[in-house]
Amino acid sequence: PVLDKKGRPKPDKARGDTEQVPFKYPGGVKAFFEAEVKPYAPDAWIDKAKTRIGYEISFTKHFYKPVELRPLEAIRADLLALQREGEGLLDAIVGDSREDAKARRRPQ
Repeated sequence: PVLDKKGRPKPDKARGDTEQVPFKYPGGVKAFFEAEVKPYAPDAWIDKAKTRIGYEISFTKHFYKPVELRPLEAIRADLLALQREGEGLLDAIVGDSREDAKARRRPQ
């Protein structure tokens, strides 16, 4: 690690990282650091000036109420109804019927 004039570790901003420690982790931040960080980054250290204690509330986890999904048969019925409804729309827009198009394709 790079040290400052007083021999304290100097942070390398390119290698800096943050961790979210579970609030009720047995032994607190220090125990979490020793068990979860040190084995993977032996030269890591905690900058106590930047350490903040807080709590994250997941609004989705606590307040989201999932909407019950529709049965597949109901979705399939809706899709088939839309397909039937839209069958003549292209002909109406283009102004050409399928029979006229087929007749033009047939050699005479």
